[in-house]
Amino acid sequence: VERQVTRIVTPGTLTDPALLDEKAENVLLALHPEKSTVGMAWLSLASGELRVAEIAPQALANELQRIRPAEVLVPDGFELVDFFVTRLPAWHFDFESSRTKLLSQLGAATLAGYGCEDLGPAIGACGALLDYASKTQGQALAHVSAVRAERPGEYLRMDAATRRNLEIT
Repeated sequence: VERQVTRIVTPGTLTDPALLDEKAENVLLALHPEKSTVGMAWLSLASGELRVAEIAPQALANELQRIRPAEVLVPDGFELVDFFVTRLPAWHFDFESSRTKLLSQLGAATLAGYGCEDLGPAIGACGALLDYASKTQGQALAHVSAVRAERPGEYLRMDAATRRNLEIT
């Protein structure tokens, strides 16, 4: 029998139901900061739900509290505290290669139908996220078949203190 690594388990890629909380989603998130915006992409490996968004840098703390990722992927040199952080080389977040990876994952010719064609930093984060997830799982992510873009005007955004005081979470 040939011995080899079949899967790498990290906090964001854990999918074993016996080890996960039944009421919480295990989310793997990637951040790609650019000049005046931060591209975000997050994935629940258990459900295959993939989302992307772009936010202002000052809103990052509130978004991280809302999503509550188990693991955060960031480019080298980006500082983040209070989360399990995995640093990746900056070239993992390249727009063109990330766009190609995302199109390949979705089996699509364009991202226009998914509403995220104009989200450059978010697509960069999404490419790094998909690459990391497929490498740690040791297989293709066949159950990830769509991406959903979150736009600022579509949802009511609440900071962590508001959610806590309203006892939402």
